[in-house]
Formats: sequence, structure tokens, C-alpha cells
Amino acid sequence: MFMKCLLIFIHLLCLFDISEACSCSKIDYKPYSKRVRFLTRLPNSKKIRNLALIGSYSSLSYMANLEESRAQELTMDQQLKYGVRFFDIGVIPKSKSLAVYLDEETPCIDLVEGLDPIERFLKDNPGEIVMVHFAQVFPLSINVTKGLCDILNSLRENGVGKRFVTNWTLEDPIGKHRGKILLASLDFAFYGCAFSLRSECNINYDFVNRYESPITDFREKWESIINLIRASFSGIEKCYVNNMSLIDGKHSRRAISKDGGYKYEYSCIKPINHLIAQNFKKPSRRLVIVLMEFLTQNAIDKVGDSNFAPNIKWRFS
Repeated sequence: MFMKCLLIFIHLLCLFDISEACSCSKIDYKPYSKRVRFLTRLPNSKKIRNLALIGSYSSLSYMANLEESRAQELTMDQQLKYGVRFFDIGVIPKSKSLAVYLDEETPCIDLVEGLDPIERFLKDNPGEIVMVHFAQVFPLSINVTKGLCDILNSLRENGVGKRFVTNWTLEDPIGKHRGKILLASLDFAFYGCAFSLRSECNINYDFVNRYESPITDFREKWESIINLIRASFSGIEKCYVNNMSLIDGKHSRRAISKDGGYKYEYSCIKPINHLIAQNFKKPSRRLVIVLMEFLTQNAIDKVGDSNFAPNIKWRFS
């Protein structure tokens, strides 16, 4: 009983800073740094299921007109430059193509235009690999969803679409897909034309149901994150997608994920990005994707360095 109580106490210490009695300070992070040739330094024989990738939740939301819709402040060019290799993009069908949807106050962006930074990045860095997750924003009828794969396949005929890979597997060596965009989705609308995260991966419940039943409590969210990290060491799945996004209806998304500076249950909260930079651990023989809002270099490096552990000299060579 004593040991159980001790473990609970340690878990609470992880979440809170009890040293600040009156006001809560915002967290300081190290400056952003170039992490351009990251996957390039890994051997061609390394399998996709052995990677740990940092991802940006709602990757293009820095362009949203509504402040509450913004989950990122770095542009996609900057995200790529600093080490992000997994992008989360909400899409809708439009004029026989796909468009990026951000919110009701922001004009939709043509998907090819939205992916142009990735096209330019891979052209300059052909040894890298980028994964893109397409999220179907609005439920569609079966007849319409069947057409989304047709639309996606038509985009593969030119431009950035030539880099699309739809039939990749966790067992593929990364050398097979350098310079490519690996497509993934949770949605049945993309079944058969994108890697199915739903059937292949263990994922936070609130990411699977992001438009229906999101978690709104900080403690519940952090327990969800930690539980998935633990599961990645003991579970049978070869892929884990850990979503850090949280909207509690009280504080800004940036405060929750990056800044902190507020109290939760009478103590100063430690923001999620700070916590993951302290607590992330990578299992062997598992693909781990960490999806974050308002990315920090500390968290990017914590996840990225795990691919080279215990040697992190790759960053300085």
C-alpha cells in the first residue's frame, strides 16, 4: 500500500511544480536548430517499424484565421528544417481534388499547394522521408468516400503527387522510400490508398475520435500519453501514435502544450511538451509517432535522438 501511494505521489510530482507558491512562470526552451538531414544518416536497411518520428498536430493551422484553431506557430518549412517528419492535415474533397481545411473562417487551400514545402524539401534532401496523415474533416457518404482514393490517385500523376507512396508497410527498409511521401490515414475513406493507422497502430482514443470525444482534462490526458508509452514496450502492435493535443476550454492551446504559466489543482502545471521532453522513451522494433502542438526543439530532439541512442553526435556532424 505504501509503495502504491509513493508511485502516485511521484506521478503527481512529474505533472506539477510545487516550488512556485504565488505565480507560475512560463517554461524556457532551447532555441530552434537545423535538423535537416536526420533520416539521411540512418542506414538504408533500417526498417520503418524501428523509427521514432516527431509530428505536428494540425500541421498547417498556423495559417488559420481563427486563433483558437491554431495548433502551430512554425511554418511547414520551419517544421521540416527543425526535424518534423510527420504531418497531420485535415482535408475535404473540392472540385475533383482535395483541399486543406483549417476552419470555417479560413479559405481552403489546394492540397498540392499545401504540400509544396515538402516537395521542395525532398528535392533538396532526397535522403529524407516524410509521412503525411490525411484526416477526413467531415463525414461523407460511402459513394463519395470511395471517390477520395480516386482523387488521391489522380494527384499521383504529376507534381508533388509523384512522391506519394500508398502501399508502404512497417517492414519496408527506409532505403526503399527515400525522397518519398508516405501516406497514412485513420479514415476508411482512404482505405486502400494510404497506410491504415487504425488497423496497424495503437493510438490515443481522443486522436481516433478527434472530432467527437476529445479529452479535456490535463491529468486524464497525461495519463493517456504515459499509458501509451508504456504500451509501446509491452503491446503486440508494431506502431504507436501518441497524440499530445489538448483543449481544456480554459487555457490557450499554446499555454497547455508549450508555455505553462498557470495553475492546475492549486499547483503550477508543467506543459505537455516539457513533460514529453523529460519522459519520452523509445522501444525497439516499434514505429513511434509523437504528435505535438506548438513544437519545441527540446521535444523534437528527445524523439529524434532516440533513433541514434546512445550516440547523439549525429546532430554535430
